[in-house]
Formats: sequence, C-alpha cells, structure tokens
Amino acid sequence: MSAPQENETATTQGNDATTRYEGCTFRKKFTGTLVLTNESISFVGSSSSPPKSEWPWTDLAKHQVSPASHPKPLLKLLLHPPQSGGPTFTMANRTDLERIRRDVTDRLAHLKATSREQLQSSSTSSSHNEPPKTPPAS
Repeated sequence: MSAPQENETATTQGNDATTRYEGCTFRKKFTGTLVLTNESISFVGSSSSPPKSEWPWTDLAKHQVSPASHPKPLLKLLLHPPQSGGPTFTMANRTDLERIRRDVTDRLAHLKATSREQLQSSSTSSSHNEPPKTPPAS
C-alpha cells in the first residue's frame, strides 16, 4: 500500500460513500470543505464562511476543471437548469482536483445509470399493467 501524499486533503468515510475535500475556497474568499455524498455535493465553510451550500446531484449538469497549465486547481459546477456563474471552487492542490474530478464523474454516471434503469423499469411495468385487448366482435 502506498503512503499518502503529503498534500492530500481528501478523505473517504466508511460505507456511506461520503468524500471530504478539505482546504477548498468558495467564491474566492471562503475556506472550508467540499463534501460529496450519494445525494449531493455541499460546501461546509469554516466559522468565518457562509452557511452550508448544497447542490443535489440531480441539479448538476456537468463539471469542469482547470487544465494542468492553469496556475490554480479550479472546479466549476454547471447546474441544470443553466444558471450564470455556477459555483467555482479552488481546490487545495492538483491531487485533490484530479480526485474530485473522478469522484464527481463517477457519481454523475451512477446517477444517469440509475435514472435510466428507473425509467426503463417504469415504462415496462406500465405496459404490463394495460388490460388485455379484446378482439372486435364479428
């Protein structure tokens, strides 16, 4: 097992699939922690930060990260329906940026797969609930 990197600030907690990314900056001035759960992504600020901000996965259209050539490790959330200036976070380091990028990608893919399964399940169950068609009387 490899030793954790010195600058790594991401932690995963137990079986509830919660991941925390500490040392993030929100709105360029509030420091806190990004918390990813099965239901949402949220920013929990330190004592001088605004109250908790939360975005359900169903409201997230996609996400973007700054390229390696950019001086800051940035994560931007693009919301659905589209809103101008979705929330942007400066991550503590590039390692966390790459980890959260993969984490968000995986969670969005899981959400889409689950939604697709539920849609297929509801459409097949509704077609099975239709009464049998009776042939026309001759």
